[in-house]
Amino acid sequence: MISFKQFFKEALPGVSPEQEQDVIGRSFKQNVISDLLAGASVSDSDFKWGDCKTCPFQNICNKATSGNLVPTEDILKDLQKRVPQIDFKDYIKVDPKSDRVTIKFNRSGEGGLIHVPAQLNKVLGPIIILHEIAHKLYSIDMLTSEIVNHDLASEIFTLARTIEDVRVENLMEQEFPGTASVYKERASVIVPLYKQHTPSKFAKIVDDLFLFLRGYQKGFSHNPEYAILAKDFIGAGNNRQEKVKAVIALAELIYQDLNK
Repeated sequence: MISFKQFFKEALPGVSPEQEQDVIGRSFKQNVISDLLAGASVSDSDFKWGDCKTCPFQNICNKATSGNLVPTEDILKDLQKRVPQIDFKDYIKVDPKSDRVTIKFNRSGEGGLIHVPAQLNKVLGPIIILHEIAHKLYSIDMLTSEIVNHDLASEIFTLARTIEDVRVENLMEQEFPGTASVYKERASVIVPLYKQHTPSKFAKIVDDLFLFLRGYQKGFSHNPEYAILAKDFIGAGNNRQEKVKAVIALAELIYQDLNK
C-alpha cells in the first residue's frame, strides 16, 4: 500500500511537500466529526475498519461502522444502478493491498484513480466513494503558501476541507440527482452522532457549519458571520485566491471570538 508520506511529492508553488504533509497531518488530528465522510482516508495511523482501538474517531462511529463490512465490488454495482450517469470504473480501483481510501490531487486537480479497499463499510462505503469522486470532479488543491505559513494553518485547512465537502457534495447532487438519496442515507445514521462529539470548541463550530450548510441542521447558533464567510468560500468556486481569502478570514474570526 502507498504510505501517507509518499503522496506528498509535489505541492503548490511556494509550498514544500513537507509543509503540505505537516499541515494535513495536523488538521486530521483535530478530529472534527465531518472526517467521518472520509473515515477510511489515508492517515499516519494504523486505522483498520471495525477496530475502534485504531480508529481516529474512537467511540463516535460504532453504530455506523461496527461490522457491516461488504465487498466493495458489490457497493460499486449498487451505485452504478443508482447513479448510471457516472462510470465508476473511470474513477475507482479496488485494491486488495489497500486498507483505506486513498486520493491525492496534482496541481491541476486531476490525478490518478481513487484506491479503495476490497471491503468497505456497508453504511459509509457508498458515501465515501461518492464523496471522493466529487472531490475529483470539482476540487482543486487549496494549500497555498498563505495557508501553510499562517499561525492557524491546520485550523484554516480543517475549515477549508470541511466547507469544500459541503460544496462538492452539493455540486454532485445538482449534476447527478441520484446521489442525493445516497447522501441522505448517511444523514439518518451519522448525523445523530455529530451531537455526541465535541472534542473542542473549534471542532464544534466546524461540525455545526457542516451540518448547517449541508441542510442537516436548521439553525446556526454561532456568530452568523461564520456562515457568511463560509458561503463566500463556496461561492468562489475554484477561484483559489478568493477561497483562501475567505477561509483565512473565517479562521481568524473564529479564533478571535474563542479568545475573547
